Amino acid sequence: MRKGSILATLCVLLIALTACQQGPGTKPETEQEETPTYSSRIFTVRPADFIVAGVPGTRASVAGAEYSVPEITKEAVEKGLVEAYVQDTKVGQGWIGLPFTLTLDVAGGRTISLSLHWGFEVGNAGLVLSGNVTAAEMRPLLDVLQGNRLRVVVGR
Repeated sequence: MRKGSILATLCVLLIALTACQQGPGTKPETEQEETPTYSSRIFTVRPADFIVAGVPGTRASVAGAEYSVPEITKEAVEKGLVEAYVQDTKVGQGWIGLPFTLTLDVAGGRTISLSLHWGFEVGNAGLVLSGNVTAAEMRPLLDVLQGNRLRVVVGR
């Protein structure tokens, strides 16, 4: 009786071991992952490229510029990565991730906070400056961006 139970146990163990298709340390078969590729485009920011809009009679305005980035494909939008950075060439060579806020001291002892945002769609990236200023006040404030650089990084 003892030999019979040992033999049965060995048979079950043998079946269980041979039924496994993967050994220790192997990964299950899946889709092969592609190595990501990245591309980068750098644009010089010019106030003349911006369109300014505001709500009449209020201190709510925005200024926006659009940049052509053909690397932003449908695949990159849906499955990849799109990031934007700005470089203040007057201060240094470092890149700052967007969005961020600028605080400016203007005439009359007034302090203004402006937010620099960005967005993207297939083929294009946009840079937007918004703040609690009138549209007429926004246009000269764009000069703070003169000569800065925008870097758009696309990963697929």
